[in-house]
This record gives sequence, structure tokens and C-alpha cells, in this order.
Amino acid sequence: MANCPVCNTEYTEGDVGNCSICGWDLSPYPIVFAGQIHDAFLEKERKKLAWAKQSWLKSQSKEELDRANQEISLLLSELDLTQQEKYLFEEEVEQLTKGQKQIQNQLQHLQQKKKELEVELAEQPSLKEVNDKFQQQIRLLEEERKKEVSQVTYSLDRANQRIKELQIKNLKYEENIFNLMTLSNNFIEFKFGIQIILFICLIGTPMASVLMFFSLSNEYCIIILLRYIALIIILLFTGGTIILSITLYVAQTLGKFGYNNQLLRRFYHE
Repeated sequence: MANCPVCNTEYTEGDVGNCSICGWDLSPYPIVFAGQIHDAFLEKERKKLAWAKQSWLKSQSKEELDRANQEISLLLSELDLTQQEKYLFEEEVEQLTKGQKQIQNQLQHLQQKKKELEVELAEQPSLKEVNDKFQQQIRLLEEERKKEVSQVTYSLDRANQRIKELQIKNLKYEENIFNLMTLSNNFIEFKFGIQIILFICLIGTPMASVLMFFSLSNEYCIIILLRYIALIIILLFTGGTIILSITLYVAQTLGKFGYNNQLLRRFYHE
């Protein structure tokens, strides 16, 4: 079994003509003798292979980033709907609370009226039948009032429970959005790191350096790249190969740490 030089997919030599994943030509080179292939042709093939690897990595990163952005958009839409539903429930709770206050006011009025009727009935013992009727009506009104209060209390309990569920759901959506944004930022850092590595590998070729510089669309990445170029030129003229490797590693680590902190502060601020 052999591996595709672009996407590293395994394949059987001689059975396939192109890679099933990236489409790279996998047909074997014809047998030649030493000295028949010019060095310029070999150098051109190496550059073509490096370009194909870079294009494959960029396309894979872009597809993953697009999928993450689509998931973020869906989650944001669901979050908006949840917030709207929460506002509607809060308005309903407010209306139910007002209704409960009105019922309590009516109850107080009925109790006051009951006391007045009891006083009048006490002053007029001959009106016993009227008193019984009023007592019956009052009992009916109190039973209706208890039923209404019970219904309002039950509705308030359900509304409060629903609000708690919506709050929990809202927190989960915000956590998923944060995770997806972190994943999206990781893809951006991965793309930038690949470009820097390819730039260092191809720094001897002026055309490759120009293409790599114009492929960086992020202002932050361009600033870091210019710093890398300055460090590389200085250290190459002084012959500091080991110092060059250590400097690039430290600069890349600090740049990644500062970039992540900037993204997190921007996310929490928004």
C-alpha cells in the first residue's frame, strides 16, 4: 500500500489512476535511466506537489469553517426564538399576576359586603330567609373565587417552570455557540500555521514568498509574517540556525496566545 502525496490517502499502486479523495494523478512515472531527467523538471514537480498540498489543506479548512458558521447561524436563530418565547411567557405571567390582584380586591369587597349584610341581618331577625340566601350566594362566590385563585396559581407555577426551562436551554445554546466559535478560531489558527510553515520551507523561492504573502487576508497574520521575515533575514545573515528555530517557536506560541486572548475578550464583550 502507498499513500497519496497530497492528502495521504492509502491506495494500491497500479490499480488507480487518480486519488479518490483529492484527485491527484497517481499513475507511476515511466522507467528512466540516471541522467535522463533534468534537475529543473524535478524542481518543478516538487513545487507542483507543494502547491497541491497547500491547496488541499486550504480547501479542507474552508469547508470545516463554513459548516461551523452554518451551525452557529442555526443556533443563533433558535436562540432568538427562545428569547421571544421567554418574553411572551413573561408577559403572560404579568397578566396572570394582575388578574390575581383583581380577584383579591373582589374578595376583599365581598368580605366587606358580607360583614355589612351580617350586621343588617342581625338588626333584622325577621329576614332569616333573606339571610340564608345571601349566605348561600356568598358561599358560591367564595367557592368560585377559590377555583379562580387555584387556576391562577397553577398557571403561574407552570409559567415559572417554563421560564426556568427556557433559561437552561438558553445557557446551553450560548455554550454551544461559544464552543463553535472556539472551533472556528482554531481552524483559522491551523490555516495560519500551515501557511507559515510553507512560507519557511519555500523562503528560497521569491515567487512562492510573494504568493504566500498575498494569500494572508488577515491583518493580524500579515503583521506576524512581516516580523518573521525580519527575524529570518537577520538570523540567516548571522548564521544563527538554532537561534532561528527557537525564536520562531517562541514567536509563534506568543502570537497564538495573544490571538486567542483577543478573540475571547471580543466574544465576552459582545
